[in-house]
Amino acid sequence: MKVEAIVAYDCNKGISKNGNMPWNIPDDMKFFTPFLI
Repeated sequence: MKVEAIVAYDCNKGISKNGNMPWNIPDDMKFFTPFLI
């Protein structure tokens, strides 16, 4: 399987602030949630 991604993160390799995602895209959450929990 080939996997490609574009990733953006801060200097500490973080993608959230105070435990929250910096964006809200419901369709993305529906797709990714089964892989995260």
